[in-house]
Amino acid sequence: MKIDTKGIKELVSKMTLEEKLSICSGYGYWRTDEIKRLGIDSITMTDGPHGLRREENFDSKDIQSKSVPATCFPTAASLACSFDRDLVKSVGAMLADEANDIGVDVVLGPGVNIKRSPLCGRNFEYFSEDPFLAGELAASMINGMQSRGVGACIKHFAANSQEERRLVVDSCIDKRALFEIYLEAFRIAVKKAQPWSLMSSYNKVNGHYSGESEFLVDEVLRKTFGFEGLVMSDWGAVCDRVAGIKAGLDLEMPGKISDTAYDLKKALESGELSETEIDTSVERILTLVAKCKSAKKPAPPKDLYEKAHALARKAAAQSAVLLKNDKELLPFDDKKPFAVIGAFAKNARYQGAGSSRIIPVKLPSVLDELNNRELSYEFAEGYLRDGSTNDELVAEAKAAAKKAGRAVIVAGLPDCYESEGFDRDHLNLPDGMLKLIDAVSAECDKVAVVLMLGAPVVLPFEERVKSVLCVYLGGEAAGEAVVDLVTGKATPAGRLAESWPVSLESTPCYKYYRKNKKLAFYSEGKYVGYRYYDAAGVAPKYPFGFGLSYTKFDVDGVRLSHKKLKKDESVTVSLNVKNKGKRPGFETVQVYVGKKGEAFKELKGFAKVELFAGESKNVEIEIPYDSFSYYDTELNARNVLAGEYTVYTALNSRDIKSAQTVSVEGDTKKEPVYIEPSKAANMSDAEFFSVLGYVPEELPVKPFNLNSTIAELRTTGVGKTFYKAMIQVFKMDESDETALMMTLNSLNDTPIRQVSAMSKGSMKKPLAKAIVAVANGKVFKGIGHAFKKH
Repeated sequence: MKIDTKGIKELVSKMTLEEKLSICSGYGYWRTDEIKRLGIDSITMTDGPHGLRREENFDSKDIQSKSVPATCFPTAASLACSFDRDLVKSVGAMLADEANDIGVDVVLGPGVNIKRSPLCGRNFEYFSEDPFLAGELAASMINGMQSRGVGACIKHFAANSQEERRLVVDSCIDKRALFEIYLEAFRIAVKKAQPWSLMSSYNKVNGHYSGESEFLVDEVLRKTFGFEGLVMSDWGAVCDRVAGIKAGLDLEMPGKISDTAYDLKKALESGELSETEIDTSVERILTLVAKCKSAKKPAPPKDLYEKAHALARKAAAQSAVLLKNDKELLPFDDKKPFAVIGAFAKNARYQGAGSSRIIPVKLPSVLDELNNRELSYEFAEGYLRDGSTNDELVAEAKAAAKKAGRAVIVAGLPDCYESEGFDRDHLNLPDGMLKLIDAVSAECDKVAVVLMLGAPVVLPFEERVKSVLCVYLGGEAAGEAVVDLVTGKATPAGRLAESWPVSLESTPCYKYYRKNKKLAFYSEGKYVGYRYYDAAGVAPKYPFGFGLSYTKFDVDGVRLSHKKLKKDESVTVSLNVKNKGKRPGFETVQVYVGKKGEAFKELKGFAKVELFAGESKNVEIEIPYDSFSYYDTELNARNVLAGEYTVYTALNSRDIKSAQTVSVEGDTKKEPVYIEPSKAANMSDAEFFSVLGYVPEELPVKPFNLNSTIAELRTTGVGKTFYKAMIQVFKMDESDETALMMTLNSLNDTPIRQVSAMSKGSMKKPLAKAIVAVANGKVFKGIGHAFKKH
């Protein structure tokens, strides 16, 4: 459909009501509907925050069916540590080039959910605990994608920071935390990149499903943030389609769901919904189709996948974070042999599990790259893929380390420890890996540990090894990047995009996270990650923004362009960075802002600088006026209070190189009372409700309804029978522990109305209603539902 977007309204006027209702839900799992008589094409979407998962067979009834091979880039948890807007933009552009190559119009990413707790099983797919960093990097990725004619779909809007019961849980968040933390990354991305589409989350926010909240979608996203694109549901996330249309949820995925069209027709007949409201959503859908089909799409180069792999390798190396390097153990002299220990050296943990899992084009391991470079090494497996070990494996590892005199242990979290669909219960590495590291470090005093994982862990062995290098989940080139880094061919350039806590108990939301099955109390408020650690005086193991290098840097000459800042002006931080070491490297300068005299501060600017040995560069970082704002719950808008603020120039949230004062013009009212930082981790429910402004209602399990989960329905005979039937439908491979855990957890947490929505019409809503009625003891009513068409 090659039409000007101005012709959209005229095209909508030619559509029948049935065509309008049809196009408001998808066609199958991955496409929008087409209307041939009007020349309206369908567009194709695919999962892909860090690589494309385009299904080989779009008509398959399995949402996780086999996909076309694609480049697997480092996951967002890794890429965020680069602190590099240009690098992230390049990854976005390369994703789009691959999308153009395989006929994908919209990439479902990036994800900008905030890392409230390190336990969230899907944290590997998100950028940061900090909304400014997440928003800036998301904007870069979106601009990269859309510059190549492929639409981005930023997700999951909003406050989806846990996997357990994510389909039905109600995220209860006070307004300051909601706007300053959980919505801010979306605001920044919309302002700087205007994504063509956005995906709503499954969960409720303050009592309303996010995609059906007029406050969130219409008032905040569209009117306040200025979002112009299409809003689509997450797959099966729609509870009330009429409410969704009224809020501005344009496209329901997947499709076709005949009950949806029926519900909308009934609402039109009753006057609850107007055809004008339907038309508005249809216009947005057709606008997205027009953008995708008329966009200039550069022809992918012949060596596309070679270039993509090279970029993945570069990104993995530049995102790696060196956490420790005593006596400069790393990099190793590659002319001398060393021991390489760990099953992950043979088969890397390079991506997360769930909807983002893809089939990589190529997957060279650490051992493959060592062999490719013809380096001398001793290999020992050390542990099994699940993290367990035995005496024989440990003995072999000790012998290899002793013989070589220095060793790299490649460890991390197995797939079954973290995944979409479930959360972690602890921050520990597998016992087998810990046993191995202790044994090898007792035998050899030159041990480096490389970590492949999606989120922070505690490191009880940290004092007994010389070096710790974290590559997170580094994508298909992670193995090559590890060899590059260990041998000095590349220099670690990453800085932590999240705080690493000393213990799980020291995290700000420890007492609240997943403590209630139906209500998620965000009682810590805006004190997430370093905001809590810094303001409350709690020391993390490794602070936000931390990372070492193989070289040393000096920062001096820091100065501000203004000592007094008027409304809508910016203050520019200028400084000099010098590489005083003998190797080239990267430094990341971070600028934080806080009220003078207070410990609380927030990241508001950063710049990554590449320097050769001995080189100096001048750096300027602009801090806009609204960086000094907070969300004023009286005005329901951002507001700047007049007063003195401190601008911190730092190398991480704890390593401050300069603190200078600027006087800012603004509102002269008193700062509102909010949660005390020292109290944030220990709020009572009553205290939290006072800040929240209402008392959340926990809905009873009975009587059952369409939002009842399979786990709840399983307490009844009909529910048990239905659960057994679903197990047969999924045909689960019990040998794949991660897939089994994800499927079982997701299935138990799934509301029965979503089973209907995801069934491609094989389970109509009347059957779901029948099961609910029988579960409630109303057998005859259930029989009546079973024979209804709608």
